[in-house]
Amino acid sequence: MAELLERDRRREAEYRELETKYQVLQAQYRQLETKCRELETRPGVNASNSSLPPSANPPDASPPVVKKRTGRQPGHPPHLRQRLPLERNTQPIHHYYPSTCEGCRHALPGADVAEPRWHQVVELPPRLVDVTEHQAHGRRCPRCGEVTWAEFPAAVRAHVFGPRLGAVMS
Repeated sequence: MAELLERDRRREAEYRELETKYQVLQAQYRQLETKCRELETRPGVNASNSSLPPSANPPDASPPVVKKRTGRQPGHPPHLRQRLPLERNTQPIHHYYPSTCEGCRHALPGADVAEPRWHQVVELPPRLVDVTEHQAHGRRCPRCGEVTWAEFPAAVRAHVFGPRLGAVMS
């Protein structure tokens, strides 16, 4: 009889455990069902109106709209480069007069009718660093044959970089 009671207790415990698992699974099922309904009722979600990638578009979705770039916001003034003064030009290159009219190909005699247009190209110089070599010369003594060298000034010996390069490196 004790065995039957023990077996009934075990079955009752298993039943309670299964009941708990069933309730958890039912709650998860309801959550997933609700989420599925929400996703199904979202009208026309595609890459153009959501954060979806284009590869996630449904087959019947319209092709993505390609916007034309204007280069600047409408109503904003253009940002024109400032012309550097002529004294900053290291190498002015003149592209002289056109010989024929672009419209009718007639010869264009005469002089300039307006200030020339300009286009400045700014470039770094080919040599970015100046190297100054300090040389200390030596002389051999005619009497004993010893070579005596000139001394570098203390200010020269103290640094291997000039003040501007040192400032840039720090």
